[in-house]
Amino acid sequence: MNGKCPDKLGGANVIAYAIVGDSNRHTGKTKQIVAGKLMGGASAMVIAQYEGESSYYVFGCYSDEWQSMTDTWHEDLDDAVAQLDWEYEDLSRSLIWYMKPADLAE
Repeated sequence: MNGKCPDKLGGANVIAYAIVGDSNRHTGKTKQIVAGKLMGGASAMVIAQYEGESSYYVFGCYSDEWQSMTDTWHEDLDDAVAQLDWEYEDLSRSLIWYMKPADLAE
């Protein structure tokens, strides 16, 4: 990945991100399809929240430029964090927080 994750991705505020490393095996539990093509492993996963919303999105970034190609919606932050490990082994352990959960508005 080129540099640090931006503060906003797809217009949403970045809460946390994790770079997918060699130790984070793709579990195969989720298949991401874009324009009819099955995506391979992401370079990074980003948890973000749109202004005024209480839900979260997990964006899959597939290029070194932090370009989001896939997303999943989550009712709460715990579910968004769990999605990381659902898709990639132990990825939540690598999270870099921009906003700590205690700082987030309910």
